[in-house]
Amino acid sequence: MTPRTSSSGLDMALFLYCSGAKLVGTPSAQSPNSWGNLLEWQLTNSKISGEVSSSFDIAFGDDPEKGRVLPVHFPLKWEKLASYDFDHNACFLFAIEILKELDDPQ
Repeated sequence: MTPRTSSSGLDMALFLYCSGAKLVGTPSAQSPNSWGNLLEWQLTNSKISGEVSSSFDIAFGDDPEKGRVLPVHFPLKWEKLASYDFDHNACFLFAIEILKELDDPQ
């Protein structure tokens, strides 16, 4: 049996955050301090199946709030999303806008 995980997006965001990157967009729905690595199981006779976590990851043991939600430095709020007409590339457009402002603060 091998554990199944779907945390690679959060893992990358955590790596970038801890490396000093500025995060843009919407906070992850997955908590940095959370259960992970699902092991699937099935009972032989009834075929009832389920999953159980095999690990608990602690990214921010000293900061419960960061452990609950990974902070985003530039959140893509409703007003900003609307200003991009709800374009599915809004997060990228917002990041480009931020970079432009940093490059030319006027």
